[in-house]
Amino acid sequence: MSSRVRRRGVGFLVLLMLCALGAAARPLAAQERGTIQGQVSAAATGRPLAGVSVFVPGTPVATTTNSDGRFLLLNV
Repeated sequence: MSSRVRRRGVGFLVLLMLCALGAAARPLAAQERGTIQGQVSAAATGRPLAGVSVFVPGTPVATTTNSDGRFLLLNV
C-alpha cells in the first residue's frame, strides 16, 4: 500500500512541476515583436547620415541607414 501512495505522490509532483514550467513559459511566448524606425543625423549639422549601422545589442537584428539617414528594424 505504501508504494502505491508513493507512486501517486511522485505522479502528483511531476504534474505540479509540469504546470509550473508551463506557467513560467507563458510570458516568453506572449511577447510581441514590433518594429523600430528612425533617422540618424550628424549632431553638429543635423544632416542625415547614410550607411550607418543600426543594431539591437545581443540580437542578430541589424540594418543600415538609407540615403536619407532613415532605418527600419523588423521583428524586434
